[in-house]
Amino acid sequence: MASKKMKQLQWEKVSKAQLAKTVWSAPVADEDVITSKMQSANLWSEMEDEFKAKEIIFDAVKKRKETELRSVLAPDHKKRIEILMKGSTAKSFSAPEKLSDAIANFNTELCNETFLRELMGVLPSDEDVSGLSGDSADSSAANS
Repeated sequence: MASKKMKQLQWEKVSKAQLAKTVWSAPVADEDVITSKMQSANLWSEMEDEFKAKEIIFDAVKKRKETELRSVLAPDHKKRIEILMKGSTAKSFSAPEKLSDAIANFNTELCNETFLRELMGVLPSDEDVSGLSGDSADSSAANS
């Protein structure tokens, strides 16, 4: 059995006349002997690598969908926040946590009039905050 998900192969029926010209015409050895020889030569893992299904693409799509499901911000609002965080002043704070700390501590290098005006534009409304509070209550109740 394969240890990885394999590609589906499309088989063609071979006529009896053509079968005589193939490796399958007359078995040379027992199936178990052939299997053990293939395993000792590491052919199984090579075949698995060659014919494995494209799991990477499926995983990437799955992760993107999970990320989208976790986002509570509207896409345009999220984009505005990302732009603000990557701005010239905010860029010097490498991690979002450091940027958050700088805002909370009113860092004078960061908290100039321009940055604060842009920050005001992305702050959540009272309705957004109440929606987030409801979501966190729902998730904590579900985890209980």
